[in-house]
This record gives sequence, structure tokens and C-alpha cells, in this order.
Amino acid sequence: MSASHPPTVPSANTLSVQPAVRPPAGWAGAAVSTGMAGITVGAVMVVRAFSASAVIFAGALASNFEIGLGAALISQVVIGGLLATFSAYRGTIATASPETSAALAVMMVAASAVLPSGPELGGLLLACCALAAGVFGAVLWMMGRMGWGNFIRFVPYPVIGGFLAGVGWVLTKSGALIVLPHPWSWEAVRAHAGTCALAVMLAAALVAAQRVYKKRMGVPVLLIAAVGLFHGWAFMYGHSEAALREAGLLIIGQGSGGSLWHHEGLFALFHVPPDAMWSILPQLGTLVLVGVVALLLTLSGVEVSTRTEIDLNRELQVTGSANILAGLGGGLPGFVSATSTTLARALAPVTRTVGWIATAVCVVALAGGSSVLSWMPSFVVSGVTLATGLGYLLDWVVGGWKRFAPLDLALVLIVLAVTVVFGLLPAVAAGIAGAVVLFIVSFSLVDVVTMQTDGSNLRSSVERSPSDRAWLGEQGKAIQVLRLHGFVFFGTATQLLARLRHIAVDIPEVRFLILDGRRVSGVDASAAYALMRLSQIAVERRVSILLTGFSTGVLKRLERGGLRLTEGSQLRRFDDLDRGLEWCEERLLVRERPPSADAASLSFMDGLRPALAFAEPFKMGAGEVLVKQGERSDEIYLVEDGLLTIRLEMKNGQTIRLRTLRAGTVIGEMAFYLGTLRSAAVITESPVHGYKLTRESLDRLAVQYPAAAARFHETLARQLAERLSEANRLMETAIL
Repeated sequence: MSASHPPTVPSANTLSVQPAVRPPAGWAGAAVSTGMAGITVGAVMVVRAFSASAVIFAGALASNFEIGLGAALISQVVIGGLLATFSAYRGTIATASPETSAALAVMMVAASAVLPSGPELGGLLLACCALAAGVFGAVLWMMGRMGWGNFIRFVPYPVIGGFLAGVGWVLTKSGALIVLPHPWSWEAVRAHAGTCALAVMLAAALVAAQRVYKKRMGVPVLLIAAVGLFHGWAFMYGHSEAALREAGLLIIGQGSGGSLWHHEGLFALFHVPPDAMWSILPQLGTLVLVGVVALLLTLSGVEVSTRTEIDLNRELQVTGSANILAGLGGGLPGFVSATSTTLARALAPVTRTVGWIATAVCVVALAGGSSVLSWMPSFVVSGVTLATGLGYLLDWVVGGWKRFAPLDLALVLIVLAVTVVFGLLPAVAAGIAGAVVLFIVSFSLVDVVTMQTDGSNLRSSVERSPSDRAWLGEQGKAIQVLRLHGFVFFGTATQLLARLRHIAVDIPEVRFLILDGRRVSGVDASAAYALMRLSQIAVERRVSILLTGFSTGVLKRLERGGLRLTEGSQLRRFDDLDRGLEWCEERLLVRERPPSADAASLSFMDGLRPALAFAEPFKMGAGEVLVKQGERSDEIYLVEDGLLTIRLEMKNGQTIRLRTLRAGTVIGEMAFYLGTLRSAAVITESPVHGYKLTRESLDRLAVQYPAAAARFHETLARQLAERLSEANRLMETAIL
């Protein structure tokens, strides 16, 4: 199963979480509830087919409504039947998608402008619809095959909101055009005021049923009631079917009665002129993008409403294959409907049979043709379409005031405004451009400096005498350390330069400025320019700049940007922050305080001298291993002169410098006292000499000179306490 899923996003196709209906007692009860659920859901699917066709073929293209109705029903038969059989969720109900229908409406307008007019126009438009279904299916199949089910995570949330709000506008406008003549005018609105009022009232009731009262049977009951009351009114007042058609109250016009299935489907593409094909490619891309986003969001909503985990990649492949087959048969793009799926779950036990029965209802409607479906009132189709569009607008515009930050909401409204003025295709471009701008603005507000401290709080791992530590603490402001993270680009480089200039100019004691880039993922040319400007300031202020921990790739990018890291310049680089701190500390100690014998170090060695009579002298050259990581710990080493480094050897072959030790220190005491294996290796950095004290020697010291042994242990305990105190201080600095 898929390990991660897109975020759950409200949409007009989602319902609240509803518990599954309890199976009735006995097989007869289960069969009745399953049959009734399938018929109810099938009837809703037929109404959705009317709505999809009315959206696609609206206004000047309304004469092709029946072609679109047949394509929508074919889509629901093919896609609905295949997803009911092969979907991961057994109760899946699939319909012609309202999101892709909105995009198809834009595509049909563009195609009709370049296609030859006449009787063959409907067939050519149908071929374009079938092409859209096939391309959409191929993209879905490839995404599922390549494991791109989490694509939705890479689309900014406000852009998604803007796209779907734009879809809501297109659906709302299409819903209004269903009951208005083309071209429409205010006079036409007044002439059809009654039909418009019925459509608006039905839309308001559907929205309330889904969002306010959240009733399981709200949608089907309202639709049945609307159709029944309309025909009851017509019968009571003696209005004939012809009069109703003439008044525009029935969706299928006079003279209809033929078959709804146009079998040519994709094959009619051979008659589409090449220039027409090129003209619809941008709209086709918009349809695919909107459809992919809507499908992944819908699947996420189905997961929540049904409390079922769905393999997104498998579902993409199944839905893609179904759309390809629907395109070959002349159908529209479609996929799972959250509303119908949740309704089926609420009416009957979760079973594939409900989907099969609902598909069978669509088969009957398709086979019956327009003469059987001529009873559908236009205001019902308009109301369903309006309710779907208003649902999107309520979710993403009205609900956006609570869900989005001001900048995010502004992007949603911009994409919606572009859709209203220019259409869906420019809105996609505006959404992408807006997302880029929003990303730059938002990312520029993120501080790339995770920590700023100085040498009094953060020091190298070199173990120094108490007097040296005290001196470095007094000179702490001379070393300023900034830890960076993330990607340093033009949006953040300017802020970083201003901060570094402030440190170099306004802190008179600063002599070393360390930039630790261990967590920097990348830079652009602006970062190199900022560092070059900083180096100019550093020369004027006699401040050395150290770059520590930057990866080789980042350093090469800085050098390509014009930054020069040469020996003797104000800019220096070190492999890690610890080496850079050591370099700064050494220069402070050498230039400001020449090295001398430390009284505390001498006192420390004095505390160990009683044990030297029982110890064995040792000498080693530079670069030798004094202690091996993982060996038994039977000795303690007392270092009288020299320099050593404690290194942790990782499993991947890398080594980490933990500590650098000087004369007057003890090595190996922790593992010696605990009786554990050596946790790290000790390497000599210079010629070293000192004493080795074994466990046996220490036992003899304790027997012969108990007071001297006690002083020896007290001295080591003091050193351990000092090291622990220093480690705690460094840990506190790292956390802060």
C-alpha cells in the first residue's frame, strides 16, 4: 500500500465522514438494500451526465448537447464499470469528472473557432473530447507506473485552491447558461426568471443538504422531488411536452429521439484539420493538469470519508486504463466521485455490486437514447451544475479566509480573477507564476542563520589549560560564529550580507568571522557576490572570514561566481567548524598571550606524580596510534608532553575529531574505570612522551600508599568534572 498520501483538501466532490451502513439481516435484506443503493446512485450518475454535457456544450455549442450526453454516459459505463471492478476500494463509484468537464468546455470553445462549421462539427468536437480522455488516461497510467502518486505534494496549496476556485467559476457560469439563451442578455434573464429562480433554489437546497444538514439521502431525494414536482405541475396545468420544450424547460430539444452513442469516437480525429489540433494543445495540457490535481485530491477525500487506505499509484494505473478505453469509445474523461462513493457506502454494505448496478442504470439510459431521457428538466441540470460550482467557490474562496494566510489567499483570488477575465489556461500560467513569486517571497523571509554566537560560548575541541580557557573567554567577542542552513539565494543573500556587515562594523572587538555551512544545501551567484562584498569590508576592518563545513559542490559554485579562496587572503576555508575555531583560538593565544607554563597544569601533574613510580614511561612519534577504538582498556596514559587527537571512527569509514589534548592530561580513564572497550581512537599529532599506568600498578599503589592513590583518583575526578562541565556548556550553546 502507499506509504504517504496527498493532503486532504475539501472540494465540491467530498462529503463528511459517514459510517458504513450495517448489513441487513439475511441475504434478502442485503440484496434489497444493495439493489436500491445501486439504482439510486445510478440515477444520480445519469443526472451528473446531463450536467457534464451541459457544461461542455453550453451557449453557442448547445445544439451538440446530446452528443455530449452520450459521451458522458459512455464514460460512466466504461470508467464506472472498470473502477467498480478493479479499484482498490470495493465501493468505488466513478463518473464523468466535473473538473475536467470545465476544462473541456474551454477546449471546445477553442476547437469550434477553428473547426469547419456544419453538421460534422459535433462529431469533430466529440473526437476532441475522446482525445482528451485518451491523453488524460495515458498520463495517469504513466504517473502510476512511475510511482508519482504523491505528485500533489509538489503543487502549492494556494495554487490548488486557485485552480479549483476557477473550476467552480466555470461550472457556475455554465450552470447559468443552461437555462439562458445564447447570447444572453438582461432581457433574456427577465424572460426566463422563473426557470432561473428554480435552478438557483435547487442549487441552494443541494448545497445545504451536503454542507449544512449533511444528510445521506439529501441529494437523491431533492433531485427526485424536483423532477416529480415539475412534471406534476406540468400535468396539473396541462402543459404538453412540446410546449415545455419550446419554453426551454426540458434539456433535450424538439426533434430529438436518436441514439446517444456515436461509435466513431477517436477515429473521427482523422478528419480534424492539423491547425485545429495545434490550437487545442494548450487547453489539453490545462485539462490534464486540473484533472490530475482533482483526482489525487478526490482519492485523498475518499480515503478520509471511507477510512480506507488506497494505493494511489495502482489507482492511477486503473483509472488511466479506463480513460483510455473510454476515449476509444468516444467518452469523456472521468474518475472516482467522492460524493457518489460516500453515498453508496451510506446506503448499503460496501460491495462492488452497487457500482455494477449503477453502471447498469447508465447502460439502460444510454441504450434508451434521448427519447427516454427527454423528461429531464433544464433547471434540474442547471441546479446540479450550479451547486457543484458554488461548492468549489465556497470551499476555496469563502473557506479560504479561515484556511489561508493573507498572501496565500491573495494568490487564490488572483488565479480566480484571471480565470474570470481570461479563462482557465491563462489562470494556470498565473498560478504557476504566482507560486514562484510566493515561494521566493516566503523563502526570503526564512532566516538562513540558525545560530549566532561568539568565542566565549563556543570553542574548539582542543583541550586547553584553565588560564587559556579564561583568556579565550575574555576575548570571546573577537570570534563571531554564524551557522547557516538551507539554500542561500538572492532572496536571502542580501539579508545575510546586511547582518554580516553589521557584525563586522558595529562590533569593534571582532577579528574573526566564521560562517559554518555544514547544513547549506546550495547557493546561487548572489551568495558569491555577497561574500565578495563582505571580504572587501573585512579588509578594511582587518577581519578574517572563515568558511567552514561547506561541501565541495557549494565551494565550486562560489568560485564560479567569482569568489577566490587563496592562501593569505581574508577568506579561508576549513573542513569543519572545529578546525576553524582552533585556528582562530591559536592566533588569539599566540598574538595576544604568548604560551607559558600554566600553574594549573603543573598542579594537575603534581597530583599525578605519586603514581609515576608505579608507571612505565613511553615515547611515540607523530602520526602513531596510542589507543585503538574497540580494544580492551587496561591502561591509563599520563601525557607529560606532546599533542594528541581523539577520533571517532564511523562505520562508513569517516572519522570525526572529538578532542585535541595537550601536555598535562590523562587519556583512557573513562573506559579504564568503567571496564568497557575503548570508544574512540587516540592519534599523536606530534612527538609524545609520558607514562602508562596499568590496572595492576594502580592496585599496588592503593595497597602501599593509600593516601597517594586517593589523591590520584581525586585529581582524575576533577579533570573528568571539568570536561563534563565544558561538554554541558557546549551542548547548551548548540541547543540555543
